[in-house]
Amino acid sequence: MDRDLLETSVTETALEALDALGSDESFLDEHALRELVSEIVREELQGALGERITRNVRKLVRREIHRALSAQNLL
Repeated sequence: MDRDLLETSVTETALEALDALGSDESFLDEHALRELVSEIVREELQGALGERITRNVRKLVRREIHRALSAQNLL
C-alpha cells in the first residue's frame, strides 16, 4: 500500500513538473531529471514514509545492539 501511494505521488509530482516546463521544452535532460527525482524523494522521506523508515531503522539498530551485547555477555 505504501508503495502504491509513493508511486502515485511520484507520478503526480513528475506530471506537475513537466506541465510547469511548458510546451517549449519537450524533454528533460539528465541533470534536470536527476533534480526532479531528488526533490520527489526528499519530499516523500519527510512524510509518513520517512517516519516509517526511521522507526524501522531504529528497531533494527536496537536489535543489533542487543545482539552484540548478548554475544559478549554484557546483558
